Amino acid sequence: MGRDAGWIAITSGIAGGADVIFVPEKPIDIDQAVKILKERHDRGKLFSIVVVAEGAKLPGTTSRRRRELRWTPSVTLASVVLPNPSQN
Repeated sequence: MGRDAGWIAITSGIAGGADVIFVPEKPIDIDQAVKILKERHDRGKLFSIVVVAEGAKLPGTTSRRRRELRWTPSVTLASVVLPNPSQN
């Protein structure tokens, strides 16, 4: 679901109040996403919701870049992978 089209991610992200939504149709700008999440954190928000469609193309990262993305040690990451009922 969402391998070639991100409409499910977009609609569920909007409905769920996501702060950042990654879809296959749009190139991902990690720096912009990190900026949005940092701004929320700086305003005292204790969580952010990021939705990633199955087909979203995450840019390659080097180990240095991964260290840069870990912008605060107080961040806890959790993920939920929704099953695709058509693949059962």
